[in-house]
Amino acid sequence: METLYSGQLQKVTLVVWKIQFLIEAHHYMSKLCS
Repeated sequence: METLYSGQLQKVTLVVWKIQFLIEAHHYMSKLCS
């Protein structure tokens, strides 16, 4: 049960990290273009 939970937590963390990275990259590109 615990390993399954930590596995799910890892996946969620990875997705959140990817989303944050995309948002940061988008802001960075917007600054470069303007």
